[in-house]
Amino acid sequence: MRLFLAIKPPEEVRQSIYKQLEPLRKEHRDFRWTQPENYHITLFFFGKADEDKVEPLSKMIERGIYDIPSFQLYSGKIDRFVKSSIDLYTGFQRNKTIETMIEKLKESFGIVDDLDFFPHMTIARYRLP
Repeated sequence: MRLFLAIKPPEEVRQSIYKQLEPLRKEHRDFRWTQPENYHITLFFFGKADEDKVEPLSKMIERGIYDIPSFQLYSGKIDRFVKSSIDLYTGFQRNKTIETMIEKLKESFGIVDDLDFFPHMTIARYRLP
């Protein structure tokens, strides 16, 4: 299974975003629109792992974030990535608390990368022919 760490916005936030996207969904019916129950902001991927790795990872995450204060994210735009598909996303403003949390977790997992965290949530995809 592929494992990743993500933030799932509260139900009322997901429903609000979904309602606000209604005009876009009507205008772009060829896109595959993400359902609100699947909205999430990916923090980072662990990669492929066996199911027996989930519990130890969960415990490490709990230890790694126990002292992180609550925070708020503010969406700022809708934009797209274009590669083998067109991915529409809602982008969020940078947040020092979440960036600190990600760095702390990466450190505890021994993850070394040069990737900058870009908080976003995929809302739709369109496969290019």
